[in-house]
Order: sequence, then C-alpha cells, then structure tokens
Amino acid sequence: LGSSPISSPYTIFSNNALRNHSHIGDFFALIVIINLYNFFTTRRMFWIAFALLSIVFVAVSQSRSAYISLAVGIGLLLPLVRDNKIYKLVNKLFIIATIVFVMTAALGKSLLLSRVYWLQAISGLMINPLGYGVGNFWLVSGDPRNHVLGLSGFSFVVHNLPLEILSGMGVFGAVFIVWFGKVIYENIVL
Repeated sequence: LGSSPISSPYTIFSNNALRNHSHIGDFFALIVIINLYNFFTTRRMFWIAFALLSIVFVAVSQSRSAYISLAVGIGLLLPLVRDNKIYKLVNKLFIIATIVFVMTAALGKSLLLSRVYWLQAISGLMINPLGYGVGNFWLVSGDPRNHVLGLSGFSFVVHNLPLEILSGMGVFGAVFIVWFGKVIYENIVL
C-alpha cells in the first residue's frame, strides 16, 4: 500500500526496481498468435491491428518466454501465408525481432546464476532420482544439501519447465521429456 504501481517489482513497465518480467506478456503472445491466425484465414486487416497492439504488451513485459512463445507460434502459422516472398520476408523479420527482443530483455540479467533453483533441481535429482512429487519443488529448494556452490535461494517453483518435471517426477519425467522432444522434432523440424 502506498507505493506507486510504476515502481512496483510486479509492474509491466520496464523501469521496475528488480528488473523482473511480467507474465502478462505470455498471455499477450497467445493473443497475437490468435489474431494472426484469424488474419491469415479471413484476410481482414483489423486482426493485424489487434496483433500489433498486443505486441506492444509483449515487448513491454520483458518476458523472454513470451518472446520465444510468440516466435514459435508465428513460425507455426507461417505455412498459412500463401505468397512465398511474403513468407520468406516475415520469417526473416521474426527471427531478427526474436533475437533482438530476447537479447534486450537479457541485458543486465544473469541467465544461470540468477536462477539458483536450476542448480538446486539438478542437485535434488541426483539426491532423489525418483523425484519429490509434482509441485513439491519447495522441498528441494529448502534442503541445504541442494545449495550448490553456496547459492541458497528459495523458491516454490524451478522456473524451468523441463527441470520442474524432472524434480517432480524424476527419471519417469525424463521419459516424458524425451517423448515430447521427439514429437516436436518429427512434427516441426522435419
């Protein structure tokens, strides 16, 4: 109470005190993809306007996961583009924009050491290969045996989906991750 929403660490504005990102960008990435799908299937220009407005929220959120989700979603939509020249141009622009957005959001943030939970999850998996149960990462994070290299942050979640699955389900979760990777590779890469 009494603090400005612009200076709050949970704001969508980029000048927040802790340089946190906002997950509202993840939501708006989905909205952009839906709007572009509607444009590609109906050819009505107002869907582009809605997509551009939503992209502003994605950019301001500084969420790298939103940028990557948006790029992957648009990549999946590109086969709907009928003109090959437009397809190639949009594809190149989105690859460049994704790289720029991710690098801009990453400025001033450590990718590995800011997420000590990743190291804790790996350490927890080595201590208990069968996992701790889905949603129980707090048990891993709170265990001093998992404070690798003296890094001892605490979190209820890993902030990394594959590591979250592995810490919860152990080696059984690895089977799912391998299967999911195989499905993605066969349906998108090939």
